[in-house]
Amino acid sequence: MKIKQTMIAAAIALTSATGMLFYANTANAATCGGVKTSIISCSQGKGTSTTNNGVWGLLILTLNIMTAGVGILAVGGIAYGAALYASSGDKPEQAKQGMQFIKNVVIGLVAYGLMFLILNFIIPGGIFTNG
Repeated sequence: MKIKQTMIAAAIALTSATGMLFYANTANAATCGGVKTSIISCSQGKGTSTTNNGVWGLLILTLNIMTAGVGILAVGGIAYGAALYASSGDKPEQAKQGMQFIKNVVIGLVAYGLMFLILNFIIPGGIFTNG
């Protein structure tokens, strides 16, 4: 139970640290439609294109954060499953649970990778290109 509490506390701390990175910095704020923004920037000339506007920039930012989050959670999940497996000792049920946890993390990574590939295939030019 202590491991779960530690993992939850670490996830909350990581989420808070990520939020602090995107905190509004008014000195370096960009403007988009006359409004100061800290994450999205769109210039008046480029804002009319479908791939060079604030919504597209927010989508790309969200996908980047999700990808980083999936990677961080996958590493944490594999570490948790490995800790369960390594501490099982004479308990085969706990060893089985650890291996199942690791297997589920790998399945999740493969599913996220396939979703990423499908999105790049469906969207003309891919997600991360400005074309």
